[in-house]
Parts: sequence; structure tokens; C-alpha cells
Amino acid sequence: MNILAKLLLKARPTLTQLRDRLRPPWPDGLELYLDVADLSDDNWAIRLYDLVMAFALPTGFTLIVEGPLRSLDGSYFDLTADTPANRELVDRLIGCGRSLGAAAANIHLVAPVTRCDGFTRALHAATLKRTLSLLGYYVEHCEAAGLIPLVENMPPVLRMREGAFVYSIIGVEPGDFPWLAMHFPSLRVTLDLSHAQLAVNAARIPPETADPSVQPLLRYLRGEPPSPLPGGEAPSDSSRGLPLRSRPAPTPVARLSGLRNGSSRQQPPSTGWRSRPSPPDGAREGGLRSGSPQLQPQGNSSSPIPAPVSRATNSPSGLFVGEDPLTLEGFVDALAPLTVNVHVSNAAGLLGEGLPYFQGEADLDPIVARLLGTARFIVTETLEPDPDDAVHMREVQAAIRELPRRMARGGVSFW
Repeated sequence: MNILAKLLLKARPTLTQLRDRLRPPWPDGLELYLDVADLSDDNWAIRLYDLVMAFALPTGFTLIVEGPLRSLDGSYFDLTADTPANRELVDRLIGCGRSLGAAAANIHLVAPVTRCDGFTRALHAATLKRTLSLLGYYVEHCEAAGLIPLVENMPPVLRMREGAFVYSIIGVEPGDFPWLAMHFPSLRVTLDLSHAQLAVNAARIPPETADPSVQPLLRYLRGEPPSPLPGGEAPSDSSRGLPLRSRPAPTPVARLSGLRNGSSRQQPPSTGWRSRPSPPDGAREGGLRSGSPQLQPQGNSSSPIPAPVSRATNSPSGLFVGEDPLTLEGFVDALAPLTVNVHVSNAAGLLGEGLPYFQGEADLDPIVARLLGTARFIVTETLEPDPDDAVHMREVQAAIRELPRRMARGGVSFW
């Protein structure tokens, strides 16, 4: 088997983190997580370019830019909310990627809410449809900038790097992504293995054994009828999971200027905007290969795209195959044709994401071995005790580079 994937480390674009990641043993690239603070000041474009390009990046070094969990107005980023703040965030993410010569951009398939007791299959289908406007804007402008448009799967309970308890009815089930790719054939997937393991774990946890706040979520995933809320009250319209944008927004992290309601793309200022030199022959490094699968609507071009997979009101979610919970291997199989980028870390239980490679419930070796030959990028995605010192990420990097020899010692042929 040929190894196709490049091995990247994760970093925020801060001087301390870049110095930590850009040293031997060198990765093949970086996935830059752009926090909303990184995109909020008036000089963000020039500052980010100068910061990254101050390092002597090797030839062929790959960059991916990832969008933040919060939008420019201070609320959580919500792909169903086609707002001026979210469009401006998409513009800035793509503008940064274009300037740096990145191979791809990544955003989250998420519609964050604070409660999960109103989740139904009908709400899932309706919520997925509401992503099409902003997602279409994102895909269109990624294509114009020469970036691969990526969307990432979510865990069933989102901590948002803040210790929060937030839920999303979309982005957790693997079936969401092929449906979206039917609308946008260039759309590809960032498969987060830790998020996927947490999702398949959630399908196996008996609801009555879990904390009462997450029992409605687990019942929904199993297709069980909603249960009374803690204290005996029945779910009502006012207690259902409402989009966070309908609640008082957190204090904005920065003043927004120049936001427009129109769909035209706001270009960065002409002064000071720079671009990383293009690879030879004008081919953007890491782009889609010739002959990459393009998912097209069935039938002729005028045929309507089918609605999201229809499931009965009390049927299990897409984390089940019949009555059996999906395995991590099954989750990976479902997204394999669309997976370009992979986030690698382990997971345990319902909340234990971002664990070191060998600490968790997933046997990552056979899955990563397979993805090394099919994905384009593998990103180390562990949560670090000190984000400025990528100890666990380096351990993942070493584990993956040693994977062929480790499998051979175990009598498994990697090649």
C-alpha cells in the first residue's frame, strides 16, 4: 500500500505555538486553528501572513486553515445561520487560506443548542436543509480561492474548548455528509476519529445510566420516545433546544465593520495583502487529485436532490445499522469516499475526546493504517495540558510514523 497522506500537526497561529511545532522532527505541514481572536483585529490579514511566513517553511509544506468555534459577533458558529457575521468569518478564513497558499479550509457541521430534549428526526432533516445557504457560500468561495472545502463531524456533546455542554442535531451522524455532497460535489470531509468514537459510544450507552441532562440525547439517538425532563416536567416548545443565536449573544470579541447583507464576497484591503508563492505549474499543493470522485445528483442535471435520509419518528439515528450500533470502523467506512482530512486522537465514554493515541477505547492502528493510503492529510489532534507544548501531538506523530513497523512486528502486513 502506498502512503498518500501527509502528517500534519495542529497549532494556533501564535509565535509560541509555531516555534513549538516548526522544529524537528518536522511535520509535513500544519493545520492552523484560527480562533476568533486571530481574525478580529483591524490588521489580522497582514499580521497572520507575516507571522507564518517568518518561518522558513520547507518546499511542499502543507497548510490547512480551520474556522473557529465562535463567530465574529461572539456567538457560537452555526452553519444554519447565514448571517453577515458568519459570512464575514467565512471570508476571513478563506482569505487567510488563500494568502498562505493553504490546500484546504475546514469548518464544522454544527448547529449548537443548549438543550437536546426537543431532538426529533424531523428536526434533524429540517436543520440539515438549513445549512445549504451558508454552506453553499463557503463552498463557492473556497473553489474561487483554490481551496478544498472541508466540513468536520461533531461529537454528540460539544465542550467548545470552554467546558460547555452544547449539542448539535447535525454533524454527528455520518449520513449527513454524503447528502450535503450531493448538493455540493466538491465538498469533502474532515473525519475526526475522536468525535466519531464518542458518537458510536453514545449509541451504546443506556440512557438511564447517564446524567439526566444527556438522557434525552441518548434516547433520541436510539429512536426512543422523549422522556420527562428532570423534575417530572414534560418537554414543551419553550424547553426545546433552541439555536444559541436566539438567546442573548455573548459580548462580541471585536467590533464588526463593513459587514454586508449581500452575497458578494468582501475582498481584503489591497494594501498589505500578500500571497504565498504558488507551487510550480500553478497547481495548488494538496488539491484534489485528477479523477477524484465527484458525487452528483442521481439522474439528469435537472433532477431534484433527494431529501435527507428519511427515518420514522421513533427509529434509531444514523449511528445504527438496523438495531445494531455503528462501530468506529463502520463510521469510517461510511465517510471514506469523501474523507480528505483526518484528525487523529483517541476517545473514551461520552466526553473524553482528544486523548493520546494509545489511551482510549479505539484501536487506532488498523484505521489509521487504512487512512494513510486513502486520505490526503492526517492531523494530530490531541488536547494538550499546555497548548504551547505539543507533547501528545508529537507522540501521535511518532506513533503514526512507526505504524508500519509496529504492525509488521504484530504479524500484520501494512503493505
